Amino acid sequence: MNILKTTFCLIFTFLLALPAETFAQSAGGQISRKPKSMVKKESPAKKKTPSKSTAKKPAAKRAVRSSKPVAVDLGLPSGTVWADRNIGANSPEGYGDYFAWGETRPKSEYNWSTLKYCNGSYNTLTKYCTDSSYGTVDNKTVLEPSDDAATANWGNSWRMPTHEEHEELSEKCTWIWTTRNGVKGYNVTGPNGNSIFLPAAGYRYDSSVYYACSHGFYWSASLFERHPSSAWNVRFYSDYHYSSSYNRDNGRTVRAVAR
Repeated sequence: MNILKTTFCLIFTFLLALPAETFAQSAGGQISRKPKSMVKKESPAKKKTPSKSTAKKPAAKRAVRSSKPVAVDLGLPSGTVWADRNIGANSPEGYGDYFAWGETRPKSEYNWSTLKYCNGSYNTLTKYCTDSSYGTVDNKTVLEPSDDAATANWGNSWRMPTHEEHEELSEKCTWIWTTRNGVKGYNVTGPNGNSIFLPAAGYRYDSSVYYACSHGFYWSASLFERHPSSAWNVRFYSDYHYSSSYNRDNGRTVRAVAR
């Protein structure tokens, strides 16, 4: 009897050790193990791959730049109002076009042989001359509207500044050498705190550009009367700005003033 009891206890203990979920009660009261095919395993959830949208993304907006000038009042004693950009530029830091003095269109070659109002040399001037040793005397000392690059390109509301207006800009404003959008030049601030930017565009002679990014040369509408083969311009570099005269055949930039 002891042997039977011991055997029964061992069998009962073995059955209790088996996983409960693998047994089911049969119709005859016996305990039977489920076949493996009947034990369902929960399959791992599949990750949903987000579907790609077929909707088109809105096109990125481009920064719009306009060649239309803006008049800037610097609070100067004369009341002169300056343009915010050069003739031919699409932004205040743009170099714009280069003009020989007395001409209204840019060109590929800048020298005496291509200058409009002369016969191929500095002493054969046909207009704007005060000395017979330089050509035909007419005593015109300020550009007429038809020869003014600002008026010709922007209309009657604009003109090139005179030598005196360049002098006022130089003397009455604060000039600070700076870089704007990667372009070197002067930020010129007037007595009222408003400012304009003059890029260092250099100048052109023959077919080349000289001193761009380091010097600026801006024509006035005023003839240099003592030597009429030259005209007044304002020029600058990082340490200095001043008015001077230079040969009319060079290509230089123009910053206009409002009429």
